[in-house]
Order: sequence, then C-alpha cells, then structure tokens
Amino acid sequence: MSKILFGVLKTGRLIIRKYIVIKRSQEHELEVSKFNSSIYARQTRMRRRRCLVLLLVCCSVFAVSQSSAECNDVSFSTPASKLDGLKRVTRLSVSGHISAYHVKVSVSDDDFQLVRLANGNPLVLYSTLSNTPSWTHVDFLASEVRIQPAFEQAPEDVRGPLLILTICDYDTSITAFDDSSYTVESHQAGLVSMYENDLCVVFRTYRSGVFFFSMADQGDVLIAQIIHGTVHVIFDFGSLTPSRISAGKALDDGRWHEIRWLHQFDSVQLSIDGVLLNQTAPTGLYRKLDLHSVVHIGGRPADDFSQGIETTFTGCIARLQLNNADLLAFAPNEVHSQCQMPKPPSFTLHNASRAVLPFTFLPFSYEFRIIPTKGPLVTLLDADNGTLVDVLVDENMKLNLASNITKFRQAANPSIEVSNGAWHSFSLRIRGVRMEIDIDGYTVLWLEGHEVRRISQRLSNFVISASGCYRSATIDLTSVRVDGNVSRGECTFQEKCLPNPCENGGECVQSALDDHVCNCREGYKGKNCHTTDLPHSCEEWVFTKGNKQRAVKGRKVLIDIDGGGEMQPINVTCKMERDEMGVDGVTTILEHDLARPMIVTGDNKPGAVRHSLTYGISTDQMDRLVEGFETCSQFMRYTCRGGARLMTQGDERSPSSWYSTRSDKHGLQWGEAPPYSRMCSCAINGSCLHNRMCNCDSGEDATDEGVNPYSQLLPVTGLFLGGTTKSSSIEVEIGALKCRNRATFDSVTFSDRNAKLSGTQTFSQRTFDVALHVKFSHSQMSILSWHSTDDLHWFHLYVNDGKIIGEVVNGGESQQIVSDHRYDDGNFHAIYWEADSNGMLLKVDGVRKSIKASFVLPTAYSWIVGSRTEKGSTGFAGVIRNVYLCGVELALGQYARKETEKGVSLGDDGYCRPDLCQNGGKCIDKYDGYVCDCSMTPFGGSDCSKEYGMMVPMGSTIQIPWQNPAHQAMCHRIAIQTASKNTSILRSKALFADSTFNMTVDKNGYLQMMAYDGFFFHYKRHSKNHNLSDDVMHDISFCASKHHFNVTVDGMQVITIEGNWTFFESFNVWHFLDENFEGCVSRIQTGSAFPLKNPKTARLNYSGKIRFGTCPVEALSRHQMYDFNPSPGVKTTTAEASTENIKIFSVSQNRQALVSKAIVGGGILAMSLFILCMSSLICYMRSRPEGVYKTNETGENCSPSRSEEPLVHNINNNANMYASSKEYFC
Repeated sequence: MSKILFGVLKTGRLIIRKYIVIKRSQEHELEVSKFNSSIYARQTRMRRRRCLVLLLVCCSVFAVSQSSAECNDVSFSTPASKLDGLKRVTRLSVSGHISAYHVKVSVSDDDFQLVRLANGNPLVLYSTLSNTPSWTHVDFLASEVRIQPAFEQAPEDVRGPLLILTICDYDTSITAFDDSSYTVESHQAGLVSMYENDLCVVFRTYRSGVFFFSMADQGDVLIAQIIHGTVHVIFDFGSLTPSRISAGKALDDGRWHEIRWLHQFDSVQLSIDGVLLNQTAPTGLYRKLDLHSVVHIGGRPADDFSQGIETTFTGCIARLQLNNADLLAFAPNEVHSQCQMPKPPSFTLHNASRAVLPFTFLPFSYEFRIIPTKGPLVTLLDADNGTLVDVLVDENMKLNLASNITKFRQAANPSIEVSNGAWHSFSLRIRGVRMEIDIDGYTVLWLEGHEVRRISQRLSNFVISASGCYRSATIDLTSVRVDGNVSRGECTFQEKCLPNPCENGGECVQSALDDHVCNCREGYKGKNCHTTDLPHSCEEWVFTKGNKQRAVKGRKVLIDIDGGGEMQPINVTCKMERDEMGVDGVTTILEHDLARPMIVTGDNKPGAVRHSLTYGISTDQMDRLVEGFETCSQFMRYTCRGGARLMTQGDERSPSSWYSTRSDKHGLQWGEAPPYSRMCSCAINGSCLHNRMCNCDSGEDATDEGVNPYSQLLPVTGLFLGGTTKSSSIEVEIGALKCRNRATFDSVTFSDRNAKLSGTQTFSQRTFDVALHVKFSHSQMSILSWHSTDDLHWFHLYVNDGKIIGEVVNGGESQQIVSDHRYDDGNFHAIYWEADSNGMLLKVDGVRKSIKASFVLPTAYSWIVGSRTEKGSTGFAGVIRNVYLCGVELALGQYARKETEKGVSLGDDGYCRPDLCQNGGKCIDKYDGYVCDCSMTPFGGSDCSKEYGMMVPMGSTIQIPWQNPAHQAMCHRIAIQTASKNTSILRSKALFADSTFNMTVDKNGYLQMMAYDGFFFHYKRHSKNHNLSDDVMHDISFCASKHHFNVTVDGMQVITIEGNWTFFESFNVWHFLDENFEGCVSRIQTGSAFPLKNPKTARLNYSGKIRFGTCPVEALSRHQMYDFNPSPGVKTTTAEASTENIKIFSVSQNRQALVSKAIVGGGILAMSLFILCMSSLICYMRSRPEGVYKTNETGENCSPSRSEEPLVHNINNNANMYASSKEYFC
C-alpha cells in the first residue's frame, strides 16, 4: 500500500509539473494563435478540469502498475547473474578489491551486449571495499547481467566481486511480430498531450519495419521505424512541417537494440543502445505533442499519402513505452508468442582471408557488411581457378563489374554505397544470355550476350574476399572452405564510427573490423583529431622561441582558445605594444569587416541605418575570448556635421545613434563614458562643448572619440545610426578589438611544497588533455592531479628524477608515460599531456613521446595544483602558468588572489638574489629555497665562497699531461700568492702542434707572457701594473677569441693583443709553476676543468711536499706548513729555504743516556711505524685516497672513526674555532 501511495504522489507531482509547463507556455501559444482574452479564460478553465481528471486517471493507472512492479536488491557472488526472467535493472554496484568492470547484459538467447554511456564510452563500475554500495543508476531490460574486468590484465580477485543489482518486476512478455500489428486507444493507455515525451523501444529484427505510428487529425505526427538498419523518427507538433531524426547502423542484425527518442520542449534527441547519436530542434512554433485517439503498434493503416513509411514489422519487441505507458501490455492475446528468430549461418572474414563456395544453384544470394576498402567483393572462377567475372569496390567505394573474358567494365547504376558498414543484400542470377546482380533489391549490374553463356558453362566457384561479415538463409556458410583468419557463426564487426570519435570536424573511416582512422582537418592530428599544435593565445605564441621578435611588428596568428575542443580556431593579430604605464605586453587584436568609416547622410530616423560588424567568429567564441582577458578595449569615433546630435536628438532628447554588443544589448554611451550613461568621453573631464554630455550635442561640427574599456560591452557587433537630415551628416569609425593580459597566463609561484590550489571540473569526455607552462628546480614533486570524488581514480602529472611523468590510475591499474629528458633546470617548459582509450601522448617543448595501450579513463572531479596531502613536502615548488584542463582555462592567478595561506603568490618571484652566490656561482631557485651551483667556478661551498688551494714548496711540480678534450676551451684562470721572482706561472702547449704559451713572473716581479701560434707569429708582452711577488694573492684570468687575446689581473685588463688566436683552443698540456716557485696557488681553471677542486677529473699530477689548503695565507702559516718536525732548537732561515735542508740537532750529555734513549726511541719509532702503516692501510682500504682535498664543512667527507689532523693550524690560538671550519686530509 505504501508503494501505491508513493506512486500516486509521484504521478501527481508529474502532472502538476506538466500543468505548470502548460500554463507558462500559454502566452506564447495565444500570441501565435491570436486568441482573445475570453477564449484564453475559457481554455484555462477547460485545461484545469482536464488536468484534474487526468490526475485521477493517471494516479489509478500508475497505482495499478506500481502494485505489480515491485523493486528489490539482489546480490550475486559470481560475475554472471542470471535473473528470474526478464527484469528491469535500475541500479548496479560492485563490492570487492579495488578494480573496474564493464557490464554486459542479455535480454534473451545469451545475446550479450556492452552497456555504454551517452558519449559512447563503455559503462565502468568501480568496486570498493566499503560496506555501503556505490550505486550507478541505469535503466535497461535484462534476463542476465555479467561483469568483466575493464583491463586486459586485471589482477585476479581470490574472493571474487560481489555484484549487487536493484531489479524491478517486468510482467510484459516479449512480443513477436510477423507482419502483424495492433492498435491501442490513447486514453486507455493514459497517453495525453505533453510538452516532454519519451519513446523507448527494445527490439530485434532482420528486416525493415515500423514500431510506432500516430498521425493526429490536427497534424501532430510521431512515427518510429527502422529502414535498412537505421532508425528513423518522424515527428511534428502541429506545424505541418514534419521533422526527421535518424541514427544507427546495421541494427537489422538480429540482436537486441534499444532506441530512445527524447523530446524536451526545444530539444529532440535520439539514442541507440544508450549512446546519444543525434539531436535536433523542432521546427515551427508548437512544442506540444498531440496523439491520435488510436495509435498503431508494429504497423500502420494502409493509405496513399504515407510514402516512405514501412507498413509492418517482423521481429520481436521486448519493450515499447511512451511517456512511461507500457504499450506492449495492450497487445491482444493472439499477438503474444514466443520470440523465435532463426539465426542464419554466418561468418566473418578478417584481413587477407577468403571463402570459396562451390557453384550449386542460382540465384546466389547472401547478405554482407564490409569495411570501406578497395578490392573484390565476389569473384567467379572456372574449374581451373581462372577468373571469369569480378564484382569489386573501386577507390571511390563504388561497385563495379569487370569481365575477364571480354575485358568489359561496368559501374553500378544506380550507384549504391555498399561499404558504409550497413547490411546489404547481394543476389546473382543468370537467365539465358543475361546475368543480373541485385543490391538491396535493385538491379545495378548486368551482362548480356554469348559471354554470359560461356560464364554459366564454365562457372565452378564463388570466392568472397572482402573483409567483413556475411550471412545467408539459402547458403550453408558453416561448411564452406575458408583460407586465413575466419570467425564462424558470428559477426565480429565492431562499429567504431558511431558516435563519431573524430573531433574538430574530422571524418571517421572504419579501417578494420575493430579499428578506425580519422581524416583530420588542417591543424589537427592524432588518433581522434584532438591534438593541435596551434597556440591557445597570443601570449603562448610569443612564448614560443623566435616569435617575440616577430610580434614587434604584429603577426597574423591562428589560435585555438580551447585546444582540441569543439570551438574552431580564430584568426587574430598578435603584437607587442606598450600600454599607458609604459609596460610592454602582448596585445591580441581581433579585426572586423568595417575597414573604412561609415558615413550617413539624408533624412534618417534614429537608429534607422543599421550595419552589422562581422569578426568571423561565433558568439561563444567572442565570450570565451573576451572573458579570458583582464582588459579589452575598442576605439570609437563619432563625427557630426550640420547640427547632427548624438545623445539628445529631437524633443525626446533621446540617442540618435547607438551600437549593439555581443550579448545583443544596446550601448548608450561613447568611448570611456560609463555604460548606459548617455554620455561621451569628454563628459568625464568636463571638456565637452557648451558643457554638454557630448561634443556632438552642442549643435556644432564636432567629434566624440574615445576608447571603450568595458569588456561586457565589447566587441561592438552592430551599429544603429540615424538622426540626420538633408543638411547634416555623421561619420562613424569603430576600431579593432584589443585585449591584453590573458588571465590564464598570469604566473603563480609556489614557495611551499605543502601548499595547493584546488577547484572542481567534471571530466566525462572521450579524450583527456592538459597543457601548461612550468619552471622548477626540484627533481621530485607533484604538479597537477585530477581525481574522482572517492580519491581512488585520478590523472596525475608529476616530476621524478627531473623527468615529466603523466600517470593514469583507474580501478587499481596504473599507466604511465615518461619524458626522455630532464627539465628541472629552472627554465619555463611547455607541457602537453593527452590520453584516450588508445594510448597517451606527452609533448614537452615540442618533443613528442607516445605510447599505445588500452586505457579506461577515470571520471574525475576535483583538480589540485600542488600538494595533494598538504604534508610531506611532496607538492609543487616553482612557477606555473597557462593551464588548460580539457580546453578549460584555469586562471590560477584568480585562485591565488583568494588564497589566504602562505606558500602561493601571484607573479614570478623566487628566492634567488644577486648577492646570494659569490664568485660567479649560479643561484638555482628552488622556490622554497635556493642552492648555489659552483660547478662552473673554481670555488665551492654553500655560497661558492670556499677556496681550493695548495701550499707549494720549492722543488714541486704540478702538471696536466693531457687534458680531457671535453674540457678544452678558450678561457683559463689561476691565482697565486708568492714572494718568488723569475719563476714560471704556467706553460702550455698543443700535443699535436707546435704552438706554445708561457706566463711568468720576471726578475722584477711583473707579469710576462709569450705565445707562438705554431706557424709564423710570436707574441710577447709585459705588464707592470701589478707586482706579483708581493706575497699577496693575485687573480689572473686570460681568454682568447678568434681575433683577440686579453689578460686581466685582479679584475683589471692589463694585456690586449689582436690577431688570429684560434690556435689557443688546441692547448691540452699544462705545466703549472716551476721548481723556483714557493707560495700558494688557487682558482686554477683550464677551460671547463678545475684541477684543484676535482684533481682526478682534470687529470692533475703533482709531486713534492705539497699540501692542500686555502689561499691566501700569512707567511708564518706557510712556513709552518713546510716545517714537519718543529723544534725549539731550530732556527728557520729565509722563506726560500728548502725544507729538505732543515736539520735538527740535539746535545748529548752522556753516552749511556744517549744509548738508552736511542733504544727506547728505536722501539717507540718501530711501534709508531707499525701503527702508522696499519693506520695507513686501514685508511687506504676504507677511503682509497686519491690526493683529493676535502673539508669538514658538511661533515660528510670524513667519518668520525677516521684519523683526522688539521692541515691549517689555529694560528691565532682561537679556542672557539668551529670544527666545520677546520680542514682535513683523510
């Protein structure tokens, strides 16, 4: 009883809603019909009475139906669920491990078909471990439901998924029609006039026929039929101009199909098997469907004016409902019968396959469905396998007949397209001297004469070789001889072009039984014509390398503001211009067709002269273009002569001229004046003539001009001019639309990897894509994610090891595409990522990478830029801009303005400042911090201030015997601190040439250089600007180019030589200093190598008692470094003295003490040597020292377990010297 009451209330609400719709549309109908007020009142009362009666009738009918249509939930622990008869399924849910499933249903005879969504994608059910079912709402009939994994290699669920269904009783039996029909009285079935109508038919057939027929006396028509496998619905709401909507292909295949015709006032849609294939708008003024008092099911009455409409139907119908009225329930008892449709023998020929059928009798008849490829359809062979006749499809997909006997060739007449994927009939017969070939019942090919007799006498076999499906009721196709890949007893033809998967006007062609190709329009590419190389905006075009210079003068550019979306590209002019504030920026210019000013003369009433401005784009494109910019403007000029007025015309003082906007509103202002103010630009600063609101309201010859800055009024789409007389005239000029600062191109900086920006956008398309510009320096982080409401399925764009990765996670499965190169270099990069059911494409800075795989795209809802978890520093740190998510602009700058949390800011502003990294180090902005890159300098440390040097005593040698060719360059550097004179700083030569280069300190302490190019020229120069032997650090740099050589000392250029210096790059042998040098050397740079910082990489060899340290040093410190056995009794001589000449003396008091001390000292020395050897061995085994100088800055170079001895002593006896500032040799 509760269900009955619920049904009554639900139906009541439905009728009341319909009544409200009727009442709201009365004014429109009465205006069209020109009814007077008395008729209106009378009709209103009559409608109210009819609605009340209808409410009672429908409530009773609905209550009776509801009492029998009980619904309940059932569950199945197996993927296949066999129901107790035919049921109506309204909800689905799957419980189990996280996975994704497709759904197949069968109405009868185990004929399973995939359930699809309105966009053509298969329905996907996601299983969860939750105890609460996640319902997916559906509406179909089924006697059995199956689920199968959506992925080819889905993990096996040991427990198996639990399928939960909500099913409702469906008591109407499947009705078989054999050229029979019946009628239903409309009032008995509860059918009334409606503004919204829904016709649903579930059927199976092999022939053409009519399902539903109603032709009312007042002209309303509704007819649903199938002709040659295509459904046609003819409808008319009383305008006497019937409309037709068609959809589907090869629906006469004997399988169950569902058609749904949906009318919603101004919209009519036609869906086949749940997929929306066609939609249109009704013609005429009427929108209410009035049915005939008697409607026909499975046929129509015989008449002479219903040409093109089938008369009967042969097949089975399982469901036929109009506005929820079950019309099959009214079928007479004698019509109800078991649906028995014999399935004719069939097979499928795959590519390069054929079937050979022996000639037994004529006519030779079958039905076929082939793909559009050039080749033979049927070949007639003799006993020796010689070709007699070919019936083939030419390159234009037209049918031809070619005789091999007479070489005669004939084109089909009438021409029938047989390779369109629909079922066609073929029949060949020979009667005497005439051979005829019929296609779909029409004789299109024939031969006559004695040639036909020879063919009939020699005919032995028929060969079918076109790729496609074949069936016949007269030929046993199950036992024919076949070659190649053939599927017997079934048709595996999968229609891939309905709905059309090709976007942006692409043409779909079925290229194989299970595949298609798209013939894309110019500018588009990819499997489904979704990919485009066109820029989204002028800003993006200018960002492309090489375009910035072109934009200075302006360049015509074709932009696609929604990427691969439905909107067509737009022709604009991109130009670099300076605004009023002196800031250079990109201007997007959209021009119209009014190239010259418009002049109006003569007697004209206000707004009488009209002119439309054409921009070559639609209103939707205008909205998308203008609304995406921060500012748009358009120049306007109005010149009046002879007393013409602009805003105060006549006694009413109303505007004489105005313009229209893109939203069809009237613009009643001119220039910068406020919208709808009836003023001009001069009124803003009070400069109008005679204190009027416009110069042209003064009655004098004047001009009102200005720039209209109000985006809501732009662009100007039409002019309404007038207010002139025989003695007056006006001249109007409208400039091009100019827009600046595309909102989506605003840069947003993320300085906290726990920050995020988020929003919502639903994804349910066939193709996913995202385009953006980013720059970053971290090697691992998340950029953008787009996930489902339950966070179990998502798209994810992130960085790992510096590479860009696009990941699709759906139903527990993950698919990835990874870039081949690293992009964590702190520069902007343009990223485009696309995914569809066939694979993925990743394009970074124009470099493409694609993978082909079977995909199931998730249904996403919430997008996040930055951290998904807001913890763990896994989010984004860098700058991002120009984000397009499935063609929709994400103006992140607007989101950043609203963001109150720290870590996200508008603009491109990182951590790096000019003074953070010293000595030429490069500051790498991490945006949540910074790092100094010292790799291209001879310095080190966190800020590139750390010196790498060595203390060089006399007699030492330092050299690079053969420089790595990768390190050779034209610039070099060395810094020295010495008191030595007449000594060499460096000597270099080419290993395979005679060129040399020497740099020395002469006897007076000045710099001297000599060079020889190996052929003719010797160079020798002195510099007396600096005394290099003053025991002060001096930094010497020298660079050569093709025509110059320069030497700088301490930043001052001291030597410049012109000439051919290309030989300088060939130097690859380097000797530093000589045996007379004593002092400290640092900052050695040979090309791109830094020998003191990376001795092994630079192939540095050295000998002598050299100690690595830091320059500059004081003289005392340097002497201590050379004194390895200091003693109070030793007196050090000059700095030039060699440490080898230092001797230690001791005074012996008596011999016994000396011998005892010698024995003890010898033992201690031996033990010390043993300990030293063992320590050295352990240190060597652990660290394998290579003579590389290391520090304890980070604590990572020396383990606490190793022996540590400072090389630079605390000269100043500073007890607070930090361990991190000490230097060690491990």
